[in-house]
Amino acid sequence: FVPISSIARHPDHPDWLYVGTDVGIFATSNGGRTWSASDYGPAAVAVDELFWRPDEVLYAATHGRGVWRAVIPDDNGVSAHKGDTNGDCHIDAKDYKEYPSCFSGPDKCADRDCEVFDWDDDCDVDLKDVAALQNHYTGPQYPTPECQG
Repeated sequence: FVPISSIARHPDHPDWLYVGTDVGIFATSNGGRTWSASDYGPAAVAVDELFWRPDEVLYAATHGRGVWRAVIPDDNGVSAHKGDTNGDCHIDAKDYKEYPSCFSGPDKCADRDCEVFDWDDDCDVDLKDVAALQNHYTGPQYPTPECQG
């Protein structure tokens, strides 16, 4: 038995549940019939609170390891907000400021918080991803396709 301290339901997928426990985050995509350790967020640390931001990013407040942020992929395994680090529906200069700290180069996995820049989902943030980010630049005046009604 593992104590649960917090539960969060995905805003777009009601069967996707995440629980914060004394030993990390567990997730289900079938309404709770089966559970597994989540690939998103901290492992082997007490998670005191889970919450969703309006930008559909899951945050986990831990006991002793700070707050973690996870962009949860959609059904196809691709983040609905690639490139949009602050969830304001624009890929603009604010997002570009975050990019340099995520650049890992080829064949070196980037930190989990940098998945938003890994356009080809190959674990690293490299020059191919820079090109994709530039191609998807919307600027502050145009929303990303995911945010258009």
